[in-house]
Amino acid sequence: MKIRRYVASTLEEAVDRVKRDLGRDAIILEVRRIRAPGFWGWLKRRRIEVTAAVAQPPTPAVPLRQASITQQVPVPAVQRIRRTNPLASPVVEEELMPERLRVPYNLARHHTERLINRGVEVDLARNIVEQALATIPAEELGNSQALTQSIKKVVMGFFPPQKCGGLTGPVIAFVGPTGVGKTTTVAKLAAVYSLQQGKKVALITTDTYRIAAVEQLRRYANILHVPLAVVYTADDLQSALDQYKEAEVILVDTAGRSPQQGLHLAELRNLLASIPDLQTALVVSATTKAEDLELIYERFRIFSPCQVVFTKIDETESAGTLLSLVNLMQVPVGFIANGQNVPDDLKAANPNLLANLILGGANHA
Repeated sequence: MKIRRYVASTLEEAVDRVKRDLGRDAIILEVRRIRAPGFWGWLKRRRIEVTAAVAQPPTPAVPLRQASITQQVPVPAVQRIRRTNPLASPVVEEELMPERLRVPYNLARHHTERLINRGVEVDLARNIVEQALATIPAEELGNSQALTQSIKKVVMGFFPPQKCGGLTGPVIAFVGPTGVGKTTTVAKLAAVYSLQQGKKVALITTDTYRIAAVEQLRRYANILHVPLAVVYTADDLQSALDQYKEAEVILVDTAGRSPQQGLHLAELRNLLASIPDLQTALVVSATTKAEDLELIYERFRIFSPCQVVFTKIDETESAGTLLSLVNLMQVPVGFIANGQNVPDDLKAANPNLLANLILGGANHA
């Protein structure tokens, strides 16, 4: 195990030196501000001292008679673990570590592993914990509650503020992959706008591929006493917009598209492009696999969504994967949906709510 100290003018400079010297698996154990020695040191600006560690995989014992036969040397246990489990990392030998650094190291490791178990990508989890440690005073590095609170603040910072004033209309289209709950989300928002906010609402659906989707939205429209238009072409869409020009909010449900269906996505983009002052929300299920999120981001960014809506929150224990999508898109989260009840199972998102969701509740330590 290597334990080294780095002194630099800024934290960023010190962390860069750690990564260059010890690699990406290094763990920051302590950050503190120090002064240069001597009298003149008190007249200068304090510098940043970072203590970091990296584990060294143990070298396996090799019998003397096999020492010259490299192909017979067994693979170190740590390497075997890393091949079968990419989240595993070598264990730092605590007895070689100064006593005052053992608790911070174990806390950092615990919180990093917890983030990974919640679905956060490995590198992103490490960066979050590193940023959290950097903001904690040296005397609090061994305080689990202080690190927990600092991690939550870092995660809250991942959620950008609203850039388009929220989903206020006049026309809002909902796009996303198949089966993420767009139709139910449209019904929930229609209930919020019409029943809770007293606005005049109209519904339009372009999802003519699924008869059940049209009938489902029609039932909600009848219950809420709001008009619904089913459109097949760009001309139909324009006619519906003209018909509902007195509405304060027009919600447009679209057919779900697989990220693999590039042609259909382009057709939908061209259809929606004819709507003036359109706002677009990307609807994503919280159960989406991490490896699919990047593809969703690449394919659906052609719609320039100004908000993300996360659905099926109640169906997963690893909502941390959604943090990767937000980190990629840099688009605010407008709402989260955690059930089928209309409109109860829909909540307006805020950084505190989202951080608790990612971390597993208010008491996530």
